[in-house]
Amino acid sequence: FGFEDPLCRICPVDSDGTEYNYILGNRNDYNGLYYLSCGDETVYMLDAAAAELFFIGSYDLINADKAPDIDEDRVCSLSVQSASGIWNYTLERTETDGSTGYQISGSMLDPNAPEHRRPADPDSSVALIQDITLLYLYSCVEYRADDVQKLALYGLSEPAAQATIVYEQEDENGQAQRLSFRYDFGSQTEDGYIYVRMEGSDMIFLAYYNEAAQFLSPDFAALLKTEDAE
Repeated sequence: FGFEDPLCRICPVDSDGTEYNYILGNRNDYNGLYYLSCGDETVYMLDAAAAELFFIGSYDLINADKAPDIDEDRVCSLSVQSASGIWNYTLERTETDGSTGYQISGSMLDPNAPEHRRPADPDSSVALIQDITLLYLYSCVEYRADDVQKLALYGLSEPAAQATIVYEQEDENGQAQRLSFRYDFGSQTEDGYIYVRMEGSDMIFLAYYNEAAQFLSPDFAALLKTEDAE
């Protein structure tokens, strides 16, 4: 039944201080239920939905920091640079005669003239902005990385890249204000994730590497308008 090396032990305590011990064993492949021991000789079967509620770690229960809710239509710019400052690029939204456009610049695009702005492809620009505003942080792996040694474990003492979003949001008086928010990207894991830290947070999260890769090494041929990419 799997009770010698159980999936977990569940030890609730009631209001009188009485402690109960439940042992969750193996899953029955035939009916999908889990074996449960209450400390006596009887073996019970527990519904999978109830059993799997306990398949969580301590970090799953914390009140994790959250990124701000950013409207992609209110993003003014997205700037990405290496921590060393060796490379960078910036995607900016422009408004001309009521029409929205995008421009891109930076040393990754033109090392000799990083300040030179070029027209960017609207669809590719919108997709990149959507990717950063909807970046999914899979789980918290470190609650308090508040020193260089801890940050170094995740490649975040010198991040591979830092992505800063400048966006507009109304204040409490309904007045538009310009705010910024930054993600730091660290090391890539062997199972396809990348460590991420949010600005102002000591928590380290995992994100899918494939969802972050376009910020670290974007496809500039796709971002540039056709006439500029040739």
